[in-house]
Amino acid sequence: MTVETSHDPRTGVRLASVEVTHPNTLCEVTGLAAQAAPVVAATPPRERARWLEAVAADLEHPRIAGELVALADAETALGEARLVAELARTAAQLRFYASVAAEGSYLGATLDPASGTTPALGRVHVPLGPVAVFGASNFPLAFGVLGNDTASALAAGCPVVVKAHPAHPQLSRRLVDIAVWALCAAGAPDGTVGMVAGFEAGGALVRSEHVSAVAFTGSQRGGLALWQAANDRPVVIPVFAEMGTVNPVAVTPAAGRDLPTIASGFVDRSPSPRHRAVLHEAGPAAGARRPGCLAPGGAGPRRLRHRGLGAHRGHRGGGPRRCRPARRGGRVGGGAGPGSDRRLVDAGRRAGGAAGRPARREPPARGVLRARRSGGRVRRPGRARPAAHPAPGPWPPR
Repeated sequence: MTVETSHDPRTGVRLASVEVTHPNTLCEVTGLAAQAAPVVAATPPRERARWLEAVAADLEHPRIAGELVALADAETALGEARLVAELARTAAQLRFYASVAAEGSYLGATLDPASGTTPALGRVHVPLGPVAVFGASNFPLAFGVLGNDTASALAAGCPVVVKAHPAHPQLSRRLVDIAVWALCAAGAPDGTVGMVAGFEAGGALVRSEHVSAVAFTGSQRGGLALWQAANDRPVVIPVFAEMGTVNPVAVTPAAGRDLPTIASGFVDRSPSPRHRAVLHEAGPAAGARRPGCLAPGGAGPRRLRHRGLGAHRGHRGGGPRRCRPARRGGRVGGGAGPGSDRRLVDAGRRAGGAAGRPARREPPARGVLRARRSGGRVRRPGRARPAAHPAPGPWPPR
């Protein structure tokens, strides 16, 4: 039996294991979601809103809330204060999409009355069907298995099959169990929410004939891989991917002398004795080997060697590099950025929506040449661009 194991980020101690979903089990889970799809779609939006409110109420129950915060902290080490606030945000998101479903304008219903030459014409958005949801690692609650994507899909009338995140598989399983119990008590059909686990199960989930859309929050590499899998299907399905990147961090010579303090700022706590010893042995240059870190390469801050991010983007080594700011919240399917209450006000803009908007531009496959708009020049993705501006002068400017 293959399992996914979670570990305590502070100590590395093994916490628990979740069994990887067998292909036969995945077929059962997605088939159950497909059976529930017409029932969920035919349920009045106000009734679906009541389902979401029931899940939110269970998440806020003192005993369940305390259990979820403790479990999330054990698997992510994000800290109790942060996770308590995030759990409250998760419940608020569920209630927000419940209100969107009850209000009904997301349906985009229009009716053209009959005339002497034309019959009456009506239009309304309809649910797509079962949605595969891939949650994020850095927001295990608000963007996890019961995050915005799941809430919006249920509000729009789409069953959901979530993929447990390997960074917090035990928390993912517990959240799904709570949601299934609350939905069943509220009258939702079996299969409204399901879960699979394992890397291979994630790819099989996207390729399943029962899945009608994919919602993803995570890395650009992961999002594009799912987009490619969805486009390789006999019947192509939309992928609504909110993809992030590695944000660069500048470390000045003065700050480089106290790396433990810098590390504690990233995790909002002092590093463990083991990590402190590793940082001490690595010395001030340790930060330069971390992707996305800018380390001092000369006597002053005006000479920074872009080591980590340069290697991450395909460059060969150190040396002065001029970086452009990383794009945040890039997505294949369009929509607002993370944390925005407008991400799925119009449920058709995301995987949970009915008639989602097509992407303005689909990302090319890896290795495909793309013509730039200016002059029709052709470049190969991943190759460093020539500097668009003259080299910077002395710093500080005179």
